[in-house]
Amino acid sequence: QKVGQEEGIDPLFLKTVANIESGLNPKNNTGSKYKGLFAMNSKTFKGNIFDPVQSTKAAAKNFKQYEQGGTFSVDFDTMAQLQAKGIKFKIVD
Repeated sequence: QKVGQEEGIDPLFLKTVANIESGLNPKNNTGSKYKGLFAMNSKTFKGNIFDPVQSTKAAAKNFKQYEQGGTFSVDFDTMAQLQAKGIKFKIVD
């Protein structure tokens, strides 16, 4: 919650995404390169991907960039679950 407030991202949004991506498990490791609370790419993550504070800060910064006109990728299942929670997306190619 604190990280969301510090970064200006709704803490409930961050919790919803983390719940969808990992079931709120910061040690999430499915054997793929996507790991941690937000199922981030372990090959490009800088820091300890299993640290919930570090991964939440990284996720919040990614979402902040998106809000400021940047982009991020999300799979269709995750997008559908977020849309069901009222999160809106702009699809770009």
